[in-house]
Amino acid sequence: MFWAIGLGNQVVQVDPATDTVVVRLGIPEAAPKPPTFGPGEASRVVTQAITGSPGATTGG
Repeated sequence: MFWAIGLGNQVVQVDPATDTVVVRLGIPEAAPKPPTFGPGEASRVVTQAITGSPGATTGG
């Protein structure tokens, strides 16, 4: 699995084993904080989107 973390909590996660790519655009901040969107949140969002569970989101 590969991760790229950018300014404003932007995240790109690539999982070659499952042919999955997760992209979070983040929000611009005057004083960026450390990333708050990590593997746990990415797993939750992707699982909700795939299963169609109520409250599924398309981003963080």
